[in-house]
Amino acid sequence: MENQAWARKLRIDLIERDYGDTAQQVLDLCALVAEAESNWSSTELKAFLKEVGTNPMVWRRLFSIAQDKRLPALVENLPSSYTALYALTNFSDQELEAGVKEGVISAESSSRQILDWVKQFRVGNGSGESKAEVLYLRLDPNQTQEQRRTLIDVLVAIAGEHGAQLVTEPEQLTKRYSVTQQRKEAGKVLRQELLVEVQDILPRVTEHERNRMGVASVGELVDSNISLFGQFLIASAGSRIAMFEQYGSTYCKKIAYEHTQAEDRSQRFNYKRRLIQCKALCPDASEFIDDLMSKYMSA
Repeated sequence: MENQAWARKLRIDLIERDYGDTAQQVLDLCALVAEAESNWSSTELKAFLKEVGTNPMVWRRLFSIAQDKRLPALVENLPSSYTALYALTNFSDQELEAGVKEGVISAESSSRQILDWVKQFRVGNGSGESKAEVLYLRLDPNQTQEQRRTLIDVLVAIAGEHGAQLVTEPEQLTKRYSVTQQRKEAGKVLRQELLVEVQDILPRVTEHERNRMGVASVGELVDSNISLFGQFLIASAGSRIAMFEQYGSTYCKKIAYEHTQAEDRSQRFNYKRRLIQCKALCPDASEFIDDLMSKYMSA
């Protein structure tokens, strides 16, 4: 299965989590993924992913990037992060063109910045006026309230991934938009503070470790998921206990930031619960955590 040179390169890159330092390198890797998809059986693919330790979701995203034939022509303006490139695969031609023209899509763009922009662009198709589509969902009468709530939460999350907002009660549209705006403004403040705080943390982790985690810049660290962010702080501090001693407040701010970016209530509830759990790990930070929750997580 791996006698070909391209297969050996793909294996090494995925084991080392080396997705590329430039957009072109990421696209080249995605081309290898597409090659594997066309040459290997599903059984071979499954065994390969298990061997190299690649999450199937990451693989699917890399394959989606390879399938988007619009991206190579824009490579000079594309971000070097595969997560940001994957976000672009859900853009229309008009959105791609507008994003490049406005400078939102660039080599420094993160997936978070791109998704935040496209959400605003899609409101009124860029006109700035709210534009809504009425959808009807026929539910199974035998479903419990909990099952219905879970279904709606999943639909809300999927809508968010595509830059849309799903409102289940029309009369709540105005209120929900206002609360969403409050969280967005809080997120801007927290992100700026995090960008400053992690500047000194980034160089404390070896280049090899940074490459393994797929973090090449301060922006990518701030925009990474909470699990990877925590792993990075642990790598910098040397242990989990030391991480909380040295970077406890920064980690808590990251949790608060993720709360402001979460699309559904269940995610926000989990971030609040996680922050409360941090009190037990950082007793001296209880007042700081209470202040964070009051200031940024009340919406």
